[in-house]
Amino acid sequence: MKSTAVALALLAPTLAWLAQPQPAGSVTAASAATVRVGQGVEQGQKPEPLRSATVIFLRHAEAKERTRTNRDPDLAEPGTKRAALLAKTLANAGVTRVFATGLQRTQQTAAPIAKRLGLKVETYNARKTKDFVQTLQALKTGEVALVVGHSNTVPEMVAALGGKLGALNARGFLHETEHDRLLVQVLASQRADQPMKAMQTLDLRIQAN
Repeated sequence: MKSTAVALALLAPTLAWLAQPQPAGSVTAASAATVRVGQGVEQGQKPEPLRSATVIFLRHAEAKERTRTNRDPDLAEPGTKRAALLAKTLANAGVTRVFATGLQRTQQTAAPIAKRLGLKVETYNARKTKDFVQTLQALKTGEVALVVGHSNTVPEMVAALGGKLGALNARGFLHETEHDRLLVQVLASQRADQPMKAMQTLDLRIQAN
């Protein structure tokens, strides 16, 4: 089907990045890619313009424990090291925009990669992920957005864009000890006025060398 060929073509830049030697950390597949492609183009029918973008989802790095007096803690030392590792690992992933919630642990996870790429961390509301998903669906063709979220919001956003995740806890969240999971979604639409949906979802892990 032509749609399958289109899906693979859209995924090619991501696969090329994953194939590059990672000086700071290695990216490995946690599960097989979920391929979600649209309907094929009928013979003799001209395909409509295709709009596509890529979203990389991360949960924030390890943070200090929340207390009654501090509900918004900074990253712990392992989290600070992980944020630096993520910046080096994603340096060549073609990221054009960086998003994080307003909490310290997500802002501090996103800061090193944003600084490395000369980008601003754009803040979104963790309590309004459905609204934020519309921002992702409206990305320009060729944009690569890095989104740092939380154990509950990352699966919500992946699902809202049309992807599926396994290995979640009983509540449908990422496990509390998971900070190395990297989720890549290739979004596309057949028309410029349609919101983009996930054509592929890659479930990966970033591991220190």
